[in-house]
Amino acid sequence: MLNKHFFIFLLVLFFIFASLGCSTSRYGYIKSIGATNETIDDLIPYYFLKESMVINIDGELVHFCDQGQGPVLLLLHGFTASLHTWNGWVDTLKDKYRLIRMDILGFGLTGPSKTKTYSRDQWVTFIDHFVSRLNIDKFSIVGNSLGGYIAWNYALDFPQKVDKLVLLDPIGYDQETPLLLELACLPVLGEIGKIVMPRVMVKMCLKDVYGNKALVTDELVDHYFGLANRKGARKTYIDIFRMMKQAGENPNVGEKIKYISTPTMLMWGEQDRWVPVELLDRWKSDLPQAVVKKYPGVGHIPMEEKPYLTAMDADRFLSGAYFSERTSSKKAFMTD
Repeated sequence: MLNKHFFIFLLVLFFIFASLGCSTSRYGYIKSIGATNETIDDLIPYYFLKESMVINIDGELVHFCDQGQGPVLLLLHGFTASLHTWNGWVDTLKDKYRLIRMDILGFGLTGPSKTKTYSRDQWVTFIDHFVSRLNIDKFSIVGNSLGGYIAWNYALDFPQKVDKLVLLDPIGYDQETPLLLELACLPVLGEIGKIVMPRVMVKMCLKDVYGNKALVTDELVDHYFGLANRKGARKTYIDIFRMMKQAGENPNVGEKIKYISTPTMLMWGEQDRWVPVELLDRWKSDLPQAVVKKYPGVGHIPMEEKPYLTAMDADRFLSGAYFSERTSSKKAFMTD
C-alpha cells in the first residue's frame, strides 16, 4: 500500500512539475507534459515558412529554404534546433549572399531518419547529396554546435568544395558532457525521455544554453518544445545525445582538426556551458591561422542571442574585409 501511495505521490509531483509555466504557452497543461506524437501536418502551420521547400534526398524529405543572391552560404543548425535558428542571419545577409538552410536529418520538419541511425559519415554524405541536388559546386559552410561538427568534417572530406568555414561553438574535441545531457543519457531517464519530455525541461535546457536568460521567452520555448513533440523526435534526441556523449569521451575525436585546410573563422559565446570557451585554445593550437571572435555574456547559440552582430562579423570574414583590415593595420604599424 505504501508503494502504491508513493507512486501516486510521485505521479502528482510529475504533473505539477510538467505543467509549470504553461499559463502563457500555446500548449495547454496536458500537452505541456510532452508525451504527444504530432504529425508533420500538425507542425507545418507553425514551422513551414513562406520560403520553405521540400526535397527528396536519399529517400528522406528534407525541409529547407533557399534565399538571397550572391556567394552560396550553407547554414547548419545544432542539437534539437531547426533552420529557424538562422532567421536573424537571413534578414541581415540575404541581400549579399545566397543563404541555404536546412533542417538537418534527425531534426525539425525533416525529422527522424528512416534508418533510425545517425553518424558522422551519414551526415557528411547526406549534406553532399543535398548540395549536389541543388547543383552547387562551391560554397561556404556555417555550423553551430552539432552543425559545426558536421561542417568541419565535411570540409575535411570535401575541401575542394568548401570556400570558407565559419564555426559557432562547434563540437570538436573530447569534453565533459553537459549535466542536462548527462541525465538524458542515463539508462532509465533516457528511456523515459523517449516517451515524455515536459515543456519545463525544454525551458531549462534553453536557459542553460542561453547566456542572457531574459531572451528565453514563452514563444522560444514553445518553438523548441513543439519540435520535440514530433513523432519519433524524442527518441531521436536521446539517441543522438548518447552518440555525441560517446564521441565526446573519445580523446581522438578531434585529432583531424589540424588537417582542415579551409580558411576558418571561430565564433564563441563566452558563457557557453555546453561547449566551453576554454576549448577554443585547442582549436587555436590546431588551426593557428583561424580568425577568432568571442562574445561576452553570450551562450551556446550566438546567432540567436546576437543575430545581427554575429552575422556582420561573419560577413567581414567571408567577404575578405577582415583580412584587408588586418593587412592595413599591419602596414600602419610598420609605417609608424
